[in-house]
Amino acid sequence: MSIRVGVNGFGRIGRVFFRTALEASGEIEVVAVNDLADAKTLAHLLKHDSVHGNLKAEVTAKGEAIFVNGREIRVCAIKDPAALPWKELGVDVVVESTGIFRDTATAVGLVLPKLKGKLDGIAIRVPTANVSVVDLVAELEKPATPQTVNDAFREAAAGGLRGILDATDEELVSADFNGNPHSSIVDLPSTAFVDGNLIKVLAWYDNEWGYSSRVRDLIRFIGKSL
Repeated sequence: MSIRVGVNGFGRIGRVFFRTALEASGEIEVVAVNDLADAKTLAHLLKHDSVHGNLKAEVTAKGEAIFVNGREIRVCAIKDPAALPWKELGVDVVVESTGIFRDTATAVGLVLPKLKGKLDGIAIRVPTANVSVVDLVAELEKPATPQTVNDAFREAAAGGLRGILDATDEELVSADFNGNPHSSIVDLPSTAFVDGNLIKVLAWYDNEWGYSSRVRDLIRFIGKSL
């Protein structure tokens, strides 16, 4: 039996998550979305994506619903999330993708308490349609080399973080990572050290597809306890 999902906010992340859910082999079924745009507009945006390409499915709109390959997805337009009829629609899990309640800087400290007060960063907007890069500089407790650090990344990517972390030796650019489901892909040739313990690491990630893939994984995990 599939996990019935409601999506609050059907913008970039909401629609990309929908696409990743379609790849979940029937495990996840989006049954309703909430967005202030009408069903016809949402159906068009779901079908035609200038970054990820046209959705390979039949997408239509009728009344207050979107139909994907004949399957109905109810469309709501309610500003207050607490007033949404998720229970009536039989929703098991709700994906919050409006961005209104998201605060990355605060979230890092909550999810990884050991990094609270030790990690900071800024976001710089550049004219690319998609894909971001992390430029991480950190002071290590003891000296290391680019080789040992890269070997650790390779080991993690092939082991416990397989499918979440990846590492590449290729000389690639941002467009090469479009649609990549990993949360982070370390650019191994860029790893560098200063004075033995000050490290610089570059890592790419598709800020839409990678994030949505982790949301999909989380829903699969939650589904085991339903």
